[in-house]
Amino acid sequence: METLLYSGSTPLISIYEEDELKLIHIGFDFRKSDFPLRVAFPVFWGNMFNWFFSGELAESSSRIQTGEPLPVRVGGKPEKPPAGENQIS
Repeated sequence: METLLYSGSTPLISIYEEDELKLIHIGFDFRKSDFPLRVAFPVFWGNMFNWFFSGELAESSSRIQTGEPLPVRVGGKPEKPPAGENQIS
């Protein structure tokens, strides 16, 4: 496990990667912090998602407009919803 952010000697944000497994551990409550109010907050999440999905988001993010669905491949084969089923977009 690699710690990215400490408070004193306490790890606050850590990541772990082994083969196909990736984990992100956030060891503090955002609701008790001003982090969501800072400019760094969306940058942090963008970087975390980019790392988690191996850079796929960085390649596609320049083509996605606000409010559009974000396509993310999660492995396996693509599935089509049954006919007549509604999709959330």
